[in-house]
Amino acid sequence: MRVFDPEKGEQPLSISKDYTLSMNEKANLCRDIESWEGKKFTNDEDAERYDMTKLIGRDCMINVAHKVSASTGNVYSYIASISPMPKGMQCPPAINPPFIWDYDDNFDLNVLDNMHEFFQDKIRSSAEFEAKINPIDVQEAPPPDEAPEEMYQDLPF
Repeated sequence: MRVFDPEKGEQPLSISKDYTLSMNEKANLCRDIESWEGKKFTNDEDAERYDMTKLIGRDCMINVAHKVSASTGNVYSYIASISPMPKGMQCPPAINPPFIWDYDDNFDLNVLDNMHEFFQDKIRSSAEFEAKINPIDVQEAPPPDEAPEEMYQDLPF
């Protein structure tokens, strides 16, 4: 908990880490999940089939490190590693409810509106969000035998 605005009092501090959705053995996502699970995936197929949603709300220990920005001199925090909770250690209860956000099955603007402004801005500025909010109306081209002849004249085959 931290006081960001004296009028609001203490609020939860959030820390996040961006990932590329890749379970390649060299990918940060794969490495962090293996560390959290406490075991390596036996092969690429097991890694690709891994259900990441089972991690939502699950206890873990994160190692938060601090780095000084070379360009601004500001100190910022980042997640250096993730591991399972040590035996006998109790994890405090979550302050914010866990949720899943994606652009297919769990796209909910109400959830987005309840996120911290930093995360809202990050999501709203993404190409995926723009495509979801303003989908391009793509019309299928008619088959060649039903299309106007000029539509297929410039094809290289």
